[in-house]
Amino acid sequence: INFRGLVPADTDTARYPLSLKIYTNQSSGQPLLRVLPTIGNRNTATGKWVFSASQRLHLRRGLYYFTVERQSDEDLLFVGKFTVGAR
Repeated sequence: INFRGLVPADTDTARYPLSLKIYTNQSSGQPLLRVLPTIGNRNTATGKWVFSASQRLHLRRGLYYFTVERQSDEDLLFVGKFTVGAR
């Protein structure tokens, strides 16, 4: 799975690492996996930082959620979802 996106380019994002967490649809609040994304160059057109993360996973079919947040204070920056289906 490859994750890529933009996060706010404030001083906290530049100072504190981000955490990308993946949850199952029936999650009890605990993440299935935590990944540390790479922060790239600041996008001058949008004023945001580019992040990316790649992880090889073996997931069951179903719906999953992911969050991007700051590790220091767990400040939520983005929430998304994806589906793993049959090939």
